[in-house]
Amino acid sequence: MCARKALAVGCLGVLTLCWPLWARAQPASECNSCVAASDCTGKHDNCVAECFARLFTVDPRRAACRDACNAHENECRREAVNTCRSQHACS
Repeated sequence: MCARKALAVGCLGVLTLCWPLWARAQPASECNSCVAASDCTGKHDNCVAECFARLFTVDPRRAACRDACNAHENECRREAVNTCRSQHACS
């Protein structure tokens, strides 16, 4: 019986110590969902698919097209983070 009490106290102690970490993790989740709402990955995937559909594999412009898609995705993410920060979803 004493072992059960010790286990219960130990579990309660771990929860007490971890609660502040869990509470701090909430804004990151809110931030991630805000940034994900801009669908930068989906736009990137569509852009790359369009590059593949439009340009042949041996066409050197295909790599440039993919690079442009990557640049647009990075810009999209930066803008999304800035927008979410202005909405106080990200710190």
